Amino acid sequence: MMSEQNLRDDVLHHQDKESLPLLSRANQDADAPHWANETIQPWDEHGFRSMNNFIRRYYWCGNASVNVFRIVGTKHPDYQGKTWLELLNRGKRMHINLRLHKENPGYYLDQEHKTPTMSFVTLNGMDLYVDADGNHRTVIAKFDYHYRSRTMLHGVEVAHYEIDMDLYRIYMAMQEWIEQRRYIDPWRIAPHNKVIAREDDAGWKVDIYQPAIEVRGIKNGGKPQLLDYEAAVKLFERWRRFGSLTGTLYKWFRRPYF
Repeated sequence: MMSEQNLRDDVLHHQDKESLPLLSRANQDADAPHWANETIQPWDEHGFRSMNNFIRRYYWCGNASVNVFRIVGTKHPDYQGKTWLELLNRGKRMHINLRLHKENPGYYLDQEHKTPTMSFVTLNGMDLYVDADGNHRTVIAKFDYHYRSRTMLHGVEVAHYEIDMDLYRIYMAMQEWIEQRRYIDPWRIAPHNKVIAREDDAGWKVDIYQPAIEVRGIKNGGKPQLLDYEAAVKLFERWRRFGSLTGTLYKWFRRPYF
């Protein structure tokens, strides 16, 4: 059972820790966040570009709220591969941002739109990446919120892309099939997409797309056809009857995405 003296010492120790500047506390706290030494993940721009013709919905909000602990990476190449603690200690402009945090911690706590903008992008709605701006402030927010037992960061910009992954995978399988048989295959395919609707109001929008696969028979100059997922699968099954798939369809349908 803890004595009164030990209890007082524990309270004073806790108060001392709370009075430390954020950087000092992050470096000295024995109970550091479990994610402090996790690597800041890179946004896979190449992978995203290969999929962006298969966007099904695009949601943007200029004044959203995000769980700071679901921010896992960044688009900025200078910070990719570092840990969160490394960036807190050695970010290019971290000393300026830490001073501003000390002078005005309420900036991180209120619900007003952050100025300059803090922007994030997500492909799956769960993992967020710093987009155009906010790398240093994101790191500060993560550590600050850990010690405050807070979760939601308000007043930030979020862009969420929803990809038709089934259509993307069947397209990649069909494309690989054609490339393997390029001297004899009479088909050419290309992604096709267009905006068909928009929902919006002040400060947010949802663009709704209609992705498809454009298929053209090149030998007979056939008219291009736009195929949805089910039609593409049927056509691909017809192709398979005339040759060996050699695992292509299986490989693409097992391919992970970020």
